[in-house]
Amino acid sequence: MTTRHGGVRAALAGLAATATTAALLATAATATAADEPPRTGFELRDGASWTTFAEEQTYLEQIDALSDRLEIEPIGATLQGRPLHLARIGNPAPPPVDELDGEKTVFIVCSQHGNEPAPREMCLQEIRDLAFTEDPELLEFLRTTTVLVVPTANPDGREANTRGNANGTDINRDHHYLEELESQAMGRVLRDLRPTIAWDAHEMGSRTLDFAMLWPRNLNVDDPLRALSGDLAQSMRDVLEDEDYVVDWYTSNTEGDERIFRNVAGLRGGVGLLTESSTANPPLERVRMQELGFYSTLDFAIENGDEVQAAIDAARANELVKGASAAPVFWGGQDNRPPAPEEILSPAACAYVLTDEQLAATELHRDLFRVDDYDSGRGFVPMAQEARPIVPLLFDGDARYPIVEARREYPDLRGTVVVGDVDTGVPNATLADGCTVNNRIQEDAEWRNHGQFVRHVTAVVNELRADGVLSGREGGAIVRSAAQSDVG
Repeated sequence: MTTRHGGVRAALAGLAATATTAALLATAATATAADEPPRTGFELRDGASWTTFAEEQTYLEQIDALSDRLEIEPIGATLQGRPLHLARIGNPAPPPVDELDGEKTVFIVCSQHGNEPAPREMCLQEIRDLAFTEDPELLEFLRTTTVLVVPTANPDGREANTRGNANGTDINRDHHYLEELESQAMGRVLRDLRPTIAWDAHEMGSRTLDFAMLWPRNLNVDDPLRALSGDLAQSMRDVLEDEDYVVDWYTSNTEGDERIFRNVAGLRGGVGLLTESSTANPPLERVRMQELGFYSTLDFAIENGDEVQAAIDAARANELVKGASAAPVFWGGQDNRPPAPEEILSPAACAYVLTDEQLAATELHRDLFRVDDYDSGRGFVPMAQEARPIVPLLFDGDARYPIVEARREYPDLRGTVVVGDVDTGVPNATLADGCTVNNRIQEDAEWRNHGQFVRHVTAVVNELRADGVLSGREGGAIVRSAAQSDVG
């Protein structure tokens, strides 16, 4: 793992210094392409007060219009109607959203808590600085990596200067439940773009630390990805400590909590990070610490982006292997605290079976978390999929925060396929997901009537025949047995 503390940090620090000088000479309202780029309200007032909502909207419109490297688009709106914006920055222009899945990206979410404004100011400034930079190293970086920024993740909370949103909800406890408009918007970005690195920038009230950071500690996160997240945190810590800030790892009672953004980023198969700057420092100093975090993140991505993306690809493929081999699932514990025996499910189920009501209740979650189920499955969700770390946390009654309590499905190891009281004589093959043909038949599920069950079995057989698991003769025997059974 390679880390540096030079090029990008120096280049962007120079841009930040230029911005401070220019703020005394020009205003955002009169900026044109021939002048200095627009400045935030915070910069114009030299940190005396934070950028207002109206100033932010004008500023974003101006910089979007002045740079081809930048695209700013709405990704949702709050309960009170304020827009949530995503900035995409690339060179010579950012790729379309539908081309970014699987490509190198850095995603920065700023100020999920509305009373933590310094990250928002950093994000607003750095969107501009990347859009207008002429630094060769940065321009080359932006040819291969797209930077994604949500500058104000909680506009209603920022306007009211409250931690929660307009509903009073802590958005950073809702990335699992997905009940709030703001967390749903972040979920769509995570679903569609699957960022390489996802950084959640916050503030804290500490008077003993200047800055803190932490990686995903949930034990269901892929081990190599958690290690890379720790490397990112360490590289950022080194940068802040080089500037004589007092820095340590962040501690709380939610370090492994699957509801919070950095853990969700890891559970979704990416590198995640949380940062916190201390509100005990003056506003300009708080923003500067966040900027140093930004510089170090880009430095890390420049030097290690290919390695990180390869690790992500390997981790996502490995989830299929772990799902098919009943690898353990963890309800608790974290990388600095071993789980108690009751916090481990081992062996894990090969699938979860959801009722029609549970399917309806989890439609949004399955969509935003990219949870796969079989077309013929009627709620049959295999563990052998890229979303394996998320599946049991959503659907198992022993999880800390289940959305529904679905039925665990363990491999049915009978030698032949049995439908009701009819033994078909067809070998009960083990499938690629670790379940068997008998599991897919679901003879013990609740069916509205016999016809529904027979139609289900027919669909399963057709799917398994297409996959080469069953021959036409074997499939026919199973369907005839389903028709003769008393199931449903």
